[in-house]
Amino acid sequence: MLSDKKIALSFVFQRKGQRKLKISDIVLYLSVSLGWFDISTARLFVEQAIKEGLLRKIDDFFVEPTFDYENIKTPVGFRPKPEDVMIAENKKKRIEEKDLLERICMEISDGTGEERQKLLDDVKKISADLGVYPEIAALLICKKKGIEISRFVDDVEKGIILKKS
Repeated sequence: MLSDKKIALSFVFQRKGQRKLKISDIVLYLSVSLGWFDISTARLFVEQAIKEGLLRKIDDFFVEPTFDYENIKTPVGFRPKPEDVMIAENKKKRIEEKDLLERICMEISDGTGEERQKLLDDVKKISADLGVYPEIAALLICKKKGIEISRFVDDVEKGIILKKS
């Protein structure tokens, strides 16, 4: 049985009529043109397809399918199930993000004696007020309270890059 990912990718490549496509074009087609996903889910869909070997990166911008997409028929009314595509990856990202924010808040709490929940509330407020990621808000609180942040900077940077991609 064919996976939803293969069927969806086949549909996109057949419709576009090209053997290689820009990653951004696939994302836009899946989200805007077909309305199957929101943009971030479509990005994640493509990333997973690359990780699973359904798409091969040609360079930083273009991919091509690694399977015979031309002979796959898309069922009438087909729509991929986003929960099948997203569950594992979203859970993983949320856990990693929460763990990092929790670790930073725990460091502040250990250094100042403040309750973690109060710190998390402060982080949310600063994040909203300044329009920055919560992890950056937590680093700002660390800096303000004289707590060393260098060990968290790389992880926060990587997390932000992942969120943007």
